[in-house]
Amino acid sequence: MIKCKCDVEKLIKKRESPEERPVYYVSIEVMYAIIKKAHISTGHGSRDRMLKHIKEKYANITKDSLELFKSCCVVCEEKRKRPKTKGVVVKPILSSEFNSRAQVDLIDMQSLSQWQYKRIMVYQCHLMKFVILRSWESATRY
Repeated sequence: MIKCKCDVEKLIKKRESPEERPVYYVSIEVMYAIIKKAHISTGHGSRDRMLKHIKEKYANITKDSLELFKSCCVVCEEKRKRPKTKGVVVKPILSSEFNSRAQVDLIDMQSLSQWQYKRIMVYQCHLMKFVILRSWESATRY
């Protein structure tokens, strides 16, 4: 036990050498205030940043208590909320029968001049994802 300037006795952790700074054990009544002070001084930092800051002075404040405090912090909760991305809402294409809806793509293969076929048609059914490929010699021939 050691007496502080304010005439309050505090329990300290055993030191390896007399030159080491004292590390205090904290009572449950003052733990909240110490964690709050550390949390604000680290700029609403993470659990590990607070733990590093606290371990210099205090011995019995656990990671769980820091995590609990951080989960209740209103400022940290606002930081965690990410703005919703505004963009195009894609509605799925619904189909009930085979080949009632499909997608057709035409792939140009003219850069491969050694081939006889210049284009490939890709047909895909939306319901079953069934694919039909057909090669074309020219764009005018179906």
